[in-house]
Amino acid sequence: MAEHLNESRSLRGNYRYISQQLLMGARRRQMALEPIWEAAGLRECAANEAPIKAHEFARLLRATAELLDDDLFGLTRHRAKRGTCAMMIDVALGCSTLGAAMEQVANFVRIVTDDIEVRCSLLEDQIELSVTLNDPGSDPLGFLADYWLLYLHRFFSWSIGTLLPVKQLSSTRPDVPGADRLLHYIRPGWLTGQACDALTISARYWTTPINRTRAEWYANVDRLLGQGILDWPNSTENCVSQVRALLTDALKQRMNLPRLQAIASQLCLSSQTLHRNLQQEGTSFQRILDDLRRDQAIELLAHQHLSIADAAEQLGFAETRSFSRAFKQWTGINPSALRRDGKN
Repeated sequence: MAEHLNESRSLRGNYRYISQQLLMGARRRQMALEPIWEAAGLRECAANEAPIKAHEFARLLRATAELLDDDLFGLTRHRAKRGTCAMMIDVALGCSTLGAAMEQVANFVRIVTDDIEVRCSLLEDQIELSVTLNDPGSDPLGFLADYWLLYLHRFFSWSIGTLLPVKQLSSTRPDVPGADRLLHYIRPGWLTGQACDALTISARYWTTPINRTRAEWYANVDRLLGQGILDWPNSTENCVSQVRALLTDALKQRMNLPRLQAIASQLCLSSQTLHRNLQQEGTSFQRILDDLRRDQAIELLAHQHLSIADAAEQLGFAETRSFSRAFKQWTGINPSALRRDGKN
């Protein structure tokens, strides 16, 4: 969970004060802070007031969670062992729609911890996503609820390929809205002193297909930690996102993959217009399809340990040999080699 934060693509935020909020958990557990800064590769930052950038803060999050063995950063009464939130992400990415993913996340959190509660409610025209801490005194600076709202908002946006516009943001704390709160990165203003920490988005996103895979998730995390670059969606629902969503849904339901003409019809476009729009966005229908099949093939072989024949069938290949040839073109290796590595 600690890996999925940034202010924006430009990474210009200063997370110095927010880092102090985070480290309250280590202080509560009477843990020395130096090893955390060291593990995050930020030893010099601990001794000065230089700005802490988003990707540095992400490393500090990860180091705190790893050294405390707690995905809740020591800010609750009980630990959530390291890996808890990675499993939550796996559960969410196995869903077909955003609404189903939200419900599964809420169910997962309810099962694994009594210290934090996530709720999602589908109302007439909006979705409310709320986070409640059962012992707010364990988090005196109010970091954890802010973090979870930001984390879930960004993750759910990423999972459907478009930044979810937040209609309203609420906080239980009385603090005047400011850039020293993580909520600022969801939207600059919010309601204070409310009954719960929550955000609302349009109900029209409830049935939006999930179009990302676990392999893409880990690649995105690696880019943030290694290069300081995170692939967040922007606020425009472009043709690429919509095509990916429709193809991903077909893959997950093991339907025959639609051709460009069928996708264009679903988007109320002509084939020529869809082809032109994809070109303007720097890709093509075939490239999107190949990328999705590649990522799904990696998931099936390396993580789910399916046989090559079963993976080929799920991805719509009539022959195993055709799948093996395509997989080597996509990745440069044979599927049998990846499957062996995934078992080790």
